Amino acid sequence: MSDLCFMPAHQLKSKLLHKDISASELLELFIKQISLHNQRINALVTLDLEAATRTAKKLDDYLIIFQL
Repeated sequence: MSDLCFMPAHQLKSKLLHKDISASELLELFIKQISLHNQRINALVTLDLEAATRTAKKLDDYLIIFQL
C-alpha cells in the first residue's frame, strides 16, 4: 500500500498543493486502504463514498481554477 496513507495531513496538503497527487487519486488510495482493512477492524461504521468523491472532485477543480 502507498506510504501516502500514513503521511501526516500537512504533508498530504503540500502534495496536493504542489500537484504531486490529485485529491481524487488520494481518495482512491484511502478507499483501497479502507477496503483492505475495515472489515477486519471495523473502524468505520458509515462510509459515504459518493460525497467523498464529489468533495475530492471539487477540490481538484478548485486547485485547477485558482492554480494553487
